[in-house]
Amino acid sequence: MAQKDFPKPVLATVDHVESGAVGDDEKAIMFIRDPSDRQVDTNKGYVMNHASWSVMEEISGSKDSDDWGGHKVVFYVDSNVTFKGKRVGGIRLRAPQQPSPENAPPPADPDPPPITDDVPF
Repeated sequence: MAQKDFPKPVLATVDHVESGAVGDDEKAIMFIRDPSDRQVDTNKGYVMNHASWSVMEEISGSKDSDDWGGHKVVFYVDSNVTFKGKRVGGIRLRAPQQPSPENAPPPADPDPPPITDDVPF
């Protein structure tokens, strides 16, 4: 996956993570399904780095990538990503936003008043 694949943030579901060759190295590669932007090619994998691995551990509550399938994640472009001392931009991950308290439904009354048939006149 490349920056051009994410012109805006994309919510997706982690499908699985597998090990694969990237250059001369073996890297963890995450595959997704059900992206909010249907233009994203789900056949391309996202090469994990230390930062994205940490985000997925936090989102999933697990250090084991086998447990990450089914978790939602947002992909977005961060123009401040550096590589070899140069700002080049890159793809970052974050947890999906939770609904804000003002948009959440009101909590149910734990002790509703008793219903009576008495009608005061």
